[in-house]
Formats: sequence, structure tokens, C-alpha cells
Amino acid sequence: MMWLAILLQLFAGPLSAVAGREPTQSAIGLQLQAAVFAPALITYSKTVDATTMNNPANWPRLHHAEGYDTPGLRSSYVQEASWTPTGSSDAVVFDYAGSLFRAQPGAYDGWQDGSTYWPMKYNNTRFLTCPDLGVPICTRWLLIGDNSIDEMDDTIQLGKCLAETRAFGPAALFTAQTPQITSTLAAVDAAAVGAARRVCRVKQPAIVAAPTGPVLGIDAVRLEPDGAAPDWNLSRHPVGTAARGHTVLIATYYSVTNAPTGSRARFHEVIQVGASVLLDKRDQPFTLALPSRLSRHVIRFVPPSAGSYRVTVTVQVGAASAAGTLTFQVR
Repeated sequence: MMWLAILLQLFAGPLSAVAGREPTQSAIGLQLQAAVFAPALITYSKTVDATTMNNPANWPRLHHAEGYDTPGLRSSYVQEASWTPTGSSDAVVFDYAGSLFRAQPGAYDGWQDGSTYWPMKYNNTRFLTCPDLGVPICTRWLLIGDNSIDEMDDTIQLGKCLAETRAFGPAALFTAQTPQITSTLAAVDAAAVGAARRVCRVKQPAIVAAPTGPVLGIDAVRLEPDGAAPDWNLSRHPVGTAARGHTVLIATYYSVTNAPTGSRARFHEVIQVGASVLLDKRDQPFTLALPSRLSRHVIRFVPPSAGSYRVTVTVQVGAASAAGTLTFQVR
């Protein structure tokens, strides 16, 4: 197909025209099943040595400012697949390169370089959200209309492994087939993550069940001067002393998540000097302003005498509760 030949020259195919030596430390375990590229069909699938991967004329090396030898590439597995939608004479091409590095920092450097160098070269590039792959290090960017070609690239790092994937095609075709293209690329990404976990021995994170009720926490209980403004960043140095007979604030900073609209909070404060209870106060419940990233509940208190004071604050929202304490000296 004449168009595809021109396109591959423009966008530097993934080494399919280069006869690379088989590496001594093979990345064969990073090979993906052909089915994950569907409806595209595999046109190239091979292990590639570090020297061949480092050719700046080829993808994915051309998307990096530095060579792969700098971060310590061992070997890679490279695959390409092509899809010509029904009724079209043009094709969308999918590329994948799974690479194994000597150490995790090298793979991370490769991810950082591959995620920033190429997008910085073009004004018509924008970053997008990666698919939900359960990995913390992933970048996706979209290059629109370069030589009338659109290209979407994903770069993912897990341990010593780096996965680089992309899809590209004529802009009109890319726009018309975006749902299928993004679905296929996500499937390739998911398979690449699975292969990287096996080869680089990165465990699947444990699935934590979402909470079914309110999640409540007390960030701090603080002694503050009467009339003090809220310290939302909790950056002011905590006050540790007060003067008897002078009003102070007992300020509780707390957060509530996953609470239904209309949830009510009830505070209970106990202030003691030694074994003596000076205050046992149960506040009237009130309706929360949700969502609550950080809120402040305040009571005013006048210490009657010198001594060492201890404050215990408990807050309850539904079945959830949290407690915090404060100690201060009164002179």
C-alpha cells in the first residue's frame, strides 16, 4: 500500500526494516499476544538488541532526547500491527516496545525522557489521562495534525521495565475511529503492564474495598488565641501555654469523606486538670457541609487556674468516630 509505505517513512517504523541481532539477555517475556491488537493484524514481532533500539531514526528512540544506552537498556521486544477499517483505503498503525533495563532508575529515566522530549517539540501536542491500568507511572499525549497525521503515545514504567505504545494514522481516519483506536491501545497497554509485572516481578497492588460509610479523621486539636483565624494548612507553630482567666480556643481540625448528604456530626469535649474534670461538654449535632476536605470546630474556654491541662475531643458521624487530644500548660 503506497500510503502506508510513505507513512512509515514519515513516522519511522519500529525497526521493522532493520535486522537487529538477538540480544544475549532477551526480552522475549515482554512479547504480547496478537489478539490484544485486534482488529489490527501483526506485521512485525521480534526481540531487538540494545544497539538496534538505540538508532535515533527509529521509533521509539526518536521520541527520546538521550539514547537508551545512557539509562542502561538490556533488550526490547517490538511489535507492530496494522488495521484498515472497512471501506477505507488508509490504515491505522499500532506499535509496542517493551524494554528491560539493568535497574529501575534506568527505566524511570527512560519514561521521563520519552514522556517529555517529543511533546516539547510540537505546539500541537496535548497531554491526556492514561487508561486505568493500576500503575502510578504512565503518560499519554496526543499529537494532532503533524503532516496530516494524528498520533497517540503512551509511556509506562514498572520496576526495571518500560512499555511504550502508540497509534497513528491519517487525521480524518484517526478522528473517525478514535473510540476503536483508544480501545485497542488500552488493551495493548493492559497486556504490556501484565507482561512487565511478570518479567520485572512487580506485584499487582492489593484491591482495597471502597468504604461503605463515612470516613472520619481528626487532623489536629489545637490551642489558639481567642479570635484567631483558621489555620487551614496547620502551618502555625502550636500554642502550648495559656494564662488563667483568659479565654482561649480549643480548635479541632477534622475531615469527613464518603458521607451522604445531610449527615450530622456531634462533638464531645472533656477538659481535665489531673484527675479533675473541669468540662464535659456534648455539643448539639449539626449538619455537615460536604464534601469536607478540612473543617474546623471551635469551643471557647477560660482556664480557671494554673496547671497541666488535657483535652480529649471525640467526633461522631453516623457509625464512624474519631478522637484527638491536646495538652497545654496554664500559668
